Amino acid sequence: MNSILKESVISLNDYFDTNQVDDFFQLVDQVIEQLLLEEAHEQVIHFTLCKASLYFNVSHLTLASQVLAENATYIEKYGDVAQKIRYLNTLAAIQGRNDDLEQAFMYLDRAKQLAEQYDRTHLVKIYHNLSVYYFNQQQFDESLLYAQKSMAYFAATRKEGTQNNRALMNYTKILIAMERLEEADELLEIVKAQLQEDDGESRLAWVKTYVEWLGKQQQFDKAYAVLKQEIAQHPNKHSWNKELYELLCPLSKKTQSKRHYFQDLKQLKQTMDLVNADFVTTQLQSVKKYVDIEQLQKIAWCDPLTNVHNRKYLEEHYEAFSLRYQQHTVLVFDIDHFKEINDTFGHISGDQAIQQMADAVNYFFEQQKAMFVRYGGDEFIACIATIELEAVTTILESLQLILAKQTMHTVKGPVRLTMSVGAFRVQQTITLHEALAEADKALYTSKKNGRNRYTIR
Repeated sequence: MNSILKESVISLNDYFDTNQVDDFFQLVDQVIEQLLLEEAHEQVIHFTLCKASLYFNVSHLTLASQVLAENATYIEKYGDVAQKIRYLNTLAAIQGRNDDLEQAFMYLDRAKQLAEQYDRTHLVKIYHNLSVYYFNQQQFDESLLYAQKSMAYFAATRKEGTQNNRALMNYTKILIAMERLEEADELLEIVKAQLQEDDGESRLAWVKTYVEWLGKQQQFDKAYAVLKQEIAQHPNKHSWNKELYELLCPLSKKTQSKRHYFQDLKQLKQTMDLVNADFVTTQLQSVKKYVDIEQLQKIAWCDPLTNVHNRKYLEEHYEAFSLRYQQHTVLVFDIDHFKEINDTFGHISGDQAIQQMADAVNYFFEQQKAMFVRYGGDEFIACIATIELEAVTTILESLQLILAKQTMHTVKGPVRLTMSVGAFRVQQTITLHEALAEADKALYTSKKNGRNRYTIR
């Protein structure tokens, strides 16, 4: 590596560490191109993951996903264990932000397996994220278990006397949810002592958790006063205050006069407007300089694993589809025994199965002029523009013939892939959620009756 490239690498790391987004994006692609010529695989992957991380930090989730998808094979081939864990953690964070908790858990579980087998130094973060996942699923016992594991690993790997405030706040939230309020109170006091001079995100997390604890104690007036005081102390922290106002308004309705309540609602609206203005004029604009804006929408609608349309596309286009074809059929289908494929052959084979099934049926649905998407995990959705029973049956029979030919090759030999399908014929205007719920019932019937078949409702 020549001296100019070495200096560029040092500068790029500095830009990333100090969050100098403009400078980072001006340099990163040029540096990666030079590093590829040098076959400096570790550095290429490092800066690729940095790009994805910066996109994620400014809420460009589709661009973060695209960067990772384009480099997935490269990372799998050349990445070390730490980089693969970082890659999986970033994917999990993106899916979590997209509210696809099932997919987020899959990536976290893969990261956990790698860390437990090869590099346990990453377990503090992974166990913390798993704790958050189970908390969001309201599985508080599991959440508490992983929170305890995260804190234990932190204590074992950090110098004596240091505190992991983020982990402590997470642990406190779990205790509050489990009604263990005295224990939660003790932890709140410990963290508060650490945060006396801290005006960062840790302070915000403490305030929100403390207000939640006060609510559990029915101390609504005090909770309202705490939030009002915090907002007054940080008038220019618009994003911070938006979150606090969202907690304050329900308390205002409960404890204040109607006039004060409507004033608080007005303040929330004004703060939300300021947050949106801040985002557009700062973070978003800094990233837009370095991306092809015309491609953003296409990227937002594309599933990076299969290259077919994704759940977001369905949610944004179903209403128009249902207005154009008021009578239509919604199909829901997924891979039979998919969990066994993952457990037996590994998650890479699971991804291969998803890709193979998507490739097998995508062209078929294009011929039917259907809307076809990967909804999440191994589940796919298709909307076809007919409810005629004979036509729907013909389409489903043709689909089954295509699926019957699918065999996946693994190190343990060939594996036959099959799918179960549920179809719901929509005869009047309903929401996407209602249509999918009915199609899911048909899918359940197909699975109950032996899988590898279809059911029409």
